[in-house]
Amino acid sequence: MTSSLADTQQALAATSLESSTIAEGWISGALDSVLIVELNSDDVLSSWSVLRGLAEQLLRFPLVSQLEDIDGLFRDEPAHPDDLAYVTYPTKVLKDYLTIDGFAALQDGEVMRGEFSPLRSAELFNGLARVLGETQRTFGSAPDVEDVSALIAKGVLRSNADLELWLLNWEVEHFGDAALDVSHLGDSDLIDFDDESQYVAVLPPTPTAWEALLFMGWYGTQHDPATKIAALKSWNERFGAELVCGFASVLNLKVTRPPTSIQEAFALAIEHDHFASDKRTLSGLSLRDYARTLLASDRWQLMAKP
Repeated sequence: MTSSLADTQQALAATSLESSTIAEGWISGALDSVLIVELNSDDVLSSWSVLRGLAEQLLRFPLVSQLEDIDGLFRDEPAHPDDLAYVTYPTKVLKDYLTIDGFAALQDGEVMRGEFSPLRSAELFNGLARVLGETQRTFGSAPDVEDVSALIAKGVLRSNADLELWLLNWEVEHFGDAALDVSHLGDSDLIDFDDESQYVAVLPPTPTAWEALLFMGWYGTQHDPATKIAALKSWNERFGAELVCGFASVLNLKVTRPPTSIQEAFALAIEHDHFASDKRTLSGLSLRDYARTLLASDRWQLMAKP
Protein backbone atom coordinates (compact mmCIF):
# COMPACT_ATOMS: atom_id res chain seq x y z
CA MET A 1 0.00 0.00 0.00
CA THR A 2 1.33 3.44 -0.91
CA SER A 3 2.17 5.81 1.90
CA SER A 4 -0.45 8.22 3.17
CA LEU A 5 0.08 11.93 3.64
CA ALA A 6 0.79 11.33 7.34
CA ASP A 7 3.21 8.48 6.59
CA THR A 8 5.13 10.68 4.14
CA GLN A 9 5.33 13.56 6.58
CA GLN A 10 6.73 11.20 9.19
CA ALA A 11 9.31 9.78 6.74
CA LEU A 12 10.50 13.30 5.89
CA ALA A 13 10.71 14.42 9.50
CA ALA A 14 14.44 13.74 9.84
CA THR A 15 15.39 15.06 6.38
CA SER A 16 16.04 18.41 4.75
CA LEU A 17 12.39 18.37 3.63
CA GLU A 18 10.87 18.14 7.10
CA SER A 19 9.42 21.66 6.89
CA SER A 20 8.15 21.34 3.31
CA THR A 21 4.45 21.76 2.63
CA ILE A 22 2.78 18.59 1.33
CA ALA A 23 -0.56 18.63 -0.47
CA GLU A 24 -2.76 15.76 -1.62
CA GLY A 25 -4.62 15.43 -4.90
CA TRP A 26 -6.27 12.89 -7.17
CA ILE A 27 -6.12 12.26 -10.89
CA SER A 28 -9.00 10.72 -12.81
CA GLY A 29 -8.44 7.01 -13.23
CA ALA A 30 -6.15 6.53 -10.24
CA LEU A 31 -7.20 4.57 -7.17
CA ASP A 32 -4.76 6.32 -4.82
CA SER A 33 -3.86 9.93 -4.25
CA VAL A 34 -0.88 11.88 -5.51
CA LEU A 35 1.24 13.81 -2.99
CA ILE A 36 2.81 17.14 -3.95
CA VAL A 37 5.85 18.34 -2.01
CA GLU A 38 6.90 21.98 -2.23
CA LEU A 39 10.61 22.41 -3.09
CA ASN A 40 13.14 25.19 -2.71
CA SER A 41 14.41 26.25 -6.15
CA ASP A 42 17.96 26.50 -4.77
CA ASP A 43 18.06 22.84 -3.78
CA VAL A 44 15.79 20.96 -6.19
CA LEU A 45 18.02 18.06 -7.22
CA SER A 46 19.24 17.26 -3.71
CA SER A 47 15.61 17.32 -2.53
CA TRP A 48 14.73 14.91 -5.33
CA SER A 49 17.56 12.64 -4.19
CA VAL A 50 16.10 12.54 -0.67
CA LEU A 51 12.70 11.54 -2.01
CA ARG A 52 14.25 9.05 -4.46
CA GLY A 53 15.93 7.35 -1.52
CA LEU A 54 12.52 6.88 0.09
CA ALA A 55 10.71 5.66 -3.06
CA GLU A 56 10.74 1.96 -2.09
CA GLN A 57 9.63 2.75 1.47
CA LEU A 58 6.85 5.11 0.43
CA LEU A 59 5.99 3.22 -2.77
CA ARG A 60 6.00 6.59 -4.48
CA PHE A 61 8.55 7.61 -7.13
CA PRO A 62 9.28 11.37 -7.13
CA LEU A 63 9.21 13.53 -10.23
CA VAL A 64 10.15 17.20 -10.20
CA SER A 65 7.86 19.60 -12.02
CA GLN A 66 6.82 23.22 -12.05
CA LEU A 67 3.68 24.10 -10.14
CA GLU A 68 2.24 25.79 -13.23
CA ASP A 69 2.72 22.61 -15.28
CA ILE A 70 0.58 20.52 -12.95
CA ASP A 71 -1.95 23.25 -12.17
CA GLY A 72 -5.41 21.85 -12.80
CA LEU A 73 -4.11 18.30 -13.29
CA PHE A 74 -5.24 16.99 -9.90
CA ARG A 75 -8.59 17.04 -8.16
CA ASP A 76 -9.20 17.92 -4.54
CA GLU A 77 -11.05 14.65 -3.96
CA PRO A 78 -11.13 11.15 -5.46
CA ALA A 79 -13.06 10.60 -8.68
CA HIS A 80 -16.33 8.72 -8.45
CA PRO A 81 -16.02 5.08 -9.61
CA ASP A 82 -18.70 5.74 -12.25
CA ASP A 83 -16.49 8.39 -13.87
CA LEU A 84 -15.50 6.97 -17.29
CA ALA A 85 -11.91 8.16 -16.86
CA TYR A 86 -11.72 6.21 -13.61
CA VAL A 87 -11.62 2.93 -15.48
CA THR A 88 -9.68 4.07 -18.55
CA TYR A 89 -6.73 6.20 -17.47
CA PRO A 90 -4.26 5.64 -15.93
CA THR A 91 -5.57 2.44 -14.29
CA LYS A 92 -6.11 0.77 -17.66
CA VAL A 93 -2.77 2.03 -19.04
CA LEU A 94 -0.91 0.52 -16.09
CA LYS A 95 -2.32 -2.86 -17.11
CA ASP A 96 -1.89 -2.43 -20.86
CA TYR A 97 1.80 -1.49 -20.87
CA LEU A 98 2.72 -4.81 -19.23
CA THR A 99 1.75 -6.58 -22.47
CA ILE A 100 3.97 -4.36 -24.67
CA ASP A 101 7.56 -5.06 -25.68
CA GLY A 102 9.09 -1.63 -25.09
CA PHE A 103 12.28 -2.39 -27.01
CA ALA A 104 10.38 -3.58 -30.09
CA ALA A 105 8.12 -0.52 -29.98
CA LEU A 106 11.13 1.80 -29.87
CA GLN A 107 12.34 0.41 -33.18
CA ASP A 108 9.17 1.54 -34.94
CA GLY A 109 8.52 5.25 -35.41
CA GLU A 110 5.01 4.57 -36.63
CA VAL A 111 4.13 2.80 -33.39
CA MET A 112 5.75 5.40 -31.13
CA ARG A 113 4.52 8.57 -32.83
CA GLY A 114 1.53 7.45 -34.84
CA GLU A 115 3.12 8.74 -38.03
CA PHE A 116 5.84 7.67 -40.41
CA SER A 117 6.93 9.14 -43.75
CA PRO A 118 10.02 7.41 -45.16
CA LEU A 119 12.35 9.63 -47.13
CA ARG A 120 12.40 9.25 -50.89
CA SER A 121 15.69 9.10 -52.78
CA ALA A 122 15.07 12.60 -54.14
CA GLU A 123 14.84 14.00 -50.63
CA LEU A 124 18.13 12.35 -49.72
CA PHE A 125 19.79 13.78 -52.84
CA ASN A 126 18.50 17.27 -52.06
CA GLY A 127 19.88 17.22 -48.52
CA LEU A 128 23.16 15.59 -49.40
CA ALA A 129 25.19 18.76 -49.92
CA ARG A 130 24.04 20.14 -46.57
CA VAL A 131 24.81 16.91 -44.68
CA LEU A 132 28.25 16.46 -46.24
CA GLY A 133 28.93 20.15 -45.72
CA GLU A 134 28.54 19.64 -41.95
CA THR A 135 31.27 16.98 -42.02
CA GLN A 136 33.50 19.20 -44.17
CA ARG A 137 33.16 22.15 -41.78
CA THR A 138 33.74 20.04 -38.67
CA PHE A 139 36.60 17.81 -39.81
CA GLY A 140 38.02 19.56 -42.86
CA SER A 141 37.17 16.65 -45.15
CA ALA A 142 34.10 14.77 -46.32
CA PRO A 143 33.11 11.90 -48.62
CA ASP A 144 32.71 12.61 -52.31
CA VAL A 145 29.18 13.65 -53.22
CA GLU A 146 29.12 11.41 -56.27
CA ASP A 147 30.16 8.36 -54.26
CA VAL A 148 27.39 8.88 -51.72
CA SER A 149 24.88 9.67 -54.47
CA ALA A 150 25.73 6.34 -56.08
CA LEU A 151 24.97 4.50 -52.83
CA ILE A 152 21.58 6.20 -52.66
CA ALA A 153 20.83 5.40 -56.30
CA LYS A 154 21.70 1.73 -55.73
CA GLY A 155 19.40 1.56 -52.70
CA VAL A 156 22.23 0.96 -50.23
CA LEU A 157 21.20 4.12 -48.36
CA ARG A 158 17.40 4.29 -48.24
CA SER A 159 16.69 6.71 -45.44
CA ASN A 160 18.13 9.64 -43.57
CA ALA A 161 19.07 7.24 -40.76
CA ASP A 162 21.00 5.05 -43.23
CA LEU A 163 22.89 8.08 -44.51
CA GLU A 164 23.63 9.38 -41.02
CA LEU A 165 24.95 6.01 -39.80
CA TRP A 166 27.07 5.52 -42.93
CA LEU A 167 28.54 9.01 -42.55
CA LEU A 168 29.14 8.53 -38.82
CA ASN A 169 31.08 5.33 -39.53
CA TRP A 170 33.05 7.18 -42.24
CA GLU A 171 33.95 9.94 -39.77
CA VAL A 172 35.07 7.44 -37.12
CA GLU A 173 37.12 5.50 -39.66
CA HIS A 174 38.91 8.61 -40.93
CA PHE A 175 39.22 10.70 -37.75
CA GLY A 176 39.18 8.21 -34.87
CA ASP A 177 38.48 9.66 -31.42
CA ALA A 178 38.11 13.15 -32.87
CA ALA A 179 34.90 11.94 -34.52
CA LEU A 180 33.44 11.27 -31.07
CA ASP A 181 34.25 14.69 -29.62
CA VAL A 182 31.21 16.76 -28.64
CA SER A 183 32.90 19.95 -27.46
CA HIS A 184 31.74 21.78 -30.60
CA LEU A 185 28.11 20.88 -29.88
CA GLY A 186 27.79 22.67 -26.54
CA ASP A 187 25.94 21.37 -23.48
CA SER A 188 22.20 21.91 -23.62
CA ASP A 189 21.03 19.08 -21.37
CA LEU A 190 21.68 20.73 -18.02
CA ILE A 191 18.59 21.14 -15.88
CA ASP A 192 18.26 24.83 -15.14
CA PHE A 193 16.05 25.75 -12.19
CA ASP A 194 15.23 29.45 -12.27
CA ASP A 195 14.37 31.51 -9.21
CA GLU A 196 11.12 32.76 -10.70
CA SER A 197 9.39 29.36 -10.82
CA GLN A 198 7.85 27.29 -8.05
CA TYR A 199 9.05 23.69 -8.15
CA VAL A 200 7.36 20.70 -6.61
CA ALA A 201 7.99 16.99 -6.34
CA VAL A 202 5.00 14.94 -7.41
CA LEU A 203 4.76 11.60 -5.60
CA PRO A 204 2.35 9.37 -7.55
CA PRO A 205 1.16 6.03 -6.18
CA THR A 206 3.87 3.94 -7.85
CA PRO A 207 7.50 3.17 -6.90
CA THR A 208 8.74 3.02 -10.53
CA ALA A 209 9.97 5.91 -12.64
CA TRP A 210 8.31 4.75 -15.84
CA GLU A 211 4.84 4.41 -14.32
CA ALA A 212 5.23 7.76 -12.55
CA LEU A 213 5.11 9.55 -15.91
CA LEU A 214 1.43 8.66 -16.27
CA PHE A 215 0.56 10.95 -13.39
CA MET A 216 2.21 14.00 -14.96
CA GLY A 217 0.97 16.31 -17.68
CA TRP A 218 3.71 15.53 -20.24
CA TYR A 219 2.39 16.22 -23.74
CA GLY A 220 4.02 13.12 -25.23
CA THR A 221 1.67 10.73 -23.41
CA GLN A 222 -1.29 12.01 -25.40
CA HIS A 223 -0.44 9.41 -28.04
CA ASP A 224 -0.35 5.76 -26.94
CA PRO A 225 0.73 6.28 -23.32
CA ALA A 226 1.05 2.55 -22.62
CA THR A 227 3.73 2.22 -25.30
CA LYS A 228 5.58 5.25 -23.93
CA ILE A 229 5.62 3.72 -20.44
CA ALA A 230 6.88 0.39 -21.81
CA ALA A 231 9.64 2.27 -23.67
CA LEU A 232 10.77 4.04 -20.49
CA LYS A 233 10.87 0.68 -18.72
CA SER A 234 13.06 -0.71 -21.50
CA TRP A 235 15.52 2.18 -21.12
CA ASN A 236 15.59 1.64 -17.38
CA GLU A 237 16.45 -2.02 -17.83
CA ARG A 238 19.10 -1.44 -20.49
CA PHE A 239 20.64 1.89 -19.48
CA GLY A 240 19.55 2.51 -15.89
CA ALA A 241 17.58 5.55 -17.08
CA GLU A 242 15.29 7.13 -14.49
CA LEU A 243 13.04 10.14 -14.79
CA VAL A 244 13.97 13.07 -12.59
CA CYS A 245 11.84 15.89 -14.01
CA GLY A 246 8.55 15.83 -15.86
CA PHE A 247 7.42 19.16 -17.26
CA ALA A 248 4.64 19.96 -19.74
CA SER A 249 6.85 19.30 -22.78
CA VAL A 250 10.25 18.22 -21.40
CA LEU A 251 11.51 15.12 -19.61
CA ASN A 252 14.89 14.93 -17.87
CA LEU A 253 16.38 11.52 -17.10
CA LYS A 254 19.36 10.40 -15.05
CA VAL A 255 21.36 7.56 -16.64
CA THR A 256 23.65 5.15 -14.77
CA ARG A 257 24.65 2.84 -17.66
CA PRO A 258 25.01 4.96 -20.81
CA PRO A 259 25.84 3.35 -24.17
CA THR A 260 29.49 2.35 -24.44
CA SER A 261 29.94 2.32 -28.21
CA ILE A 262 29.03 4.86 -30.88
CA GLN A 263 26.98 2.19 -32.68
CA GLU A 264 24.90 1.57 -29.56
CA ALA A 265 24.56 5.33 -29.07
CA PHE A 266 23.33 5.77 -32.65
CA ALA A 267 20.72 3.04 -32.21
CA LEU A 268 19.60 4.80 -29.01
CA ALA A 269 19.44 8.14 -30.85
CA ILE A 270 16.92 6.63 -33.26
CA GLU A 271 14.91 5.29 -30.31
CA HIS A 272 14.86 8.78 -28.79
CA ASP A 273 13.72 10.18 -32.14
CA HIS A 274 10.85 7.71 -32.25
CA PHE A 275 9.90 8.49 -28.65
CA ALA A 276 10.11 12.30 -28.79
CA SER A 277 12.24 14.03 -31.43
CA ASP A 278 11.58 17.71 -30.72
CA LYS A 279 14.69 18.20 -28.55
CA ARG A 280 17.02 17.04 -31.31
CA THR A 281 15.27 18.74 -34.19
CA LEU A 282 14.78 22.07 -32.41
CA SER A 283 18.46 21.99 -31.39
CA GLY A 284 19.42 21.54 -35.04
CA LEU A 285 21.41 18.37 -34.30
CA SER A 286 21.87 15.63 -36.86
CA LEU A 287 21.23 12.05 -35.75
CA ARG A 288 24.97 11.34 -35.69
CA ASP A 289 25.72 14.44 -33.61
CA TYR A 290 22.93 13.51 -31.23
CA ALA A 291 24.41 10.00 -30.95
CA ARG A 292 27.75 11.55 -30.01
CA THR A 293 26.11 13.42 -27.13
CA LEU A 294 24.52 10.20 -25.84
CA LEU A 295 27.82 8.34 -25.73
CA ALA A 296 28.84 8.14 -22.06
CA SER A 297 26.35 10.90 -21.11
CA ASP A 298 24.73 10.51 -17.70
CA ARG A 299 21.62 12.54 -18.49
CA TRP A 300 19.05 12.70 -21.28
CA GLN A 301 16.53 15.35 -22.16
CA LEU A 302 13.49 14.50 -24.27
CA MET A 303 10.93 16.95 -25.61
CA ALA A 304 7.48 16.64 -27.15
CA LYS A 305 5.76 19.91 -28.03
CA PRO A 306 2.19 20.48 -29.25
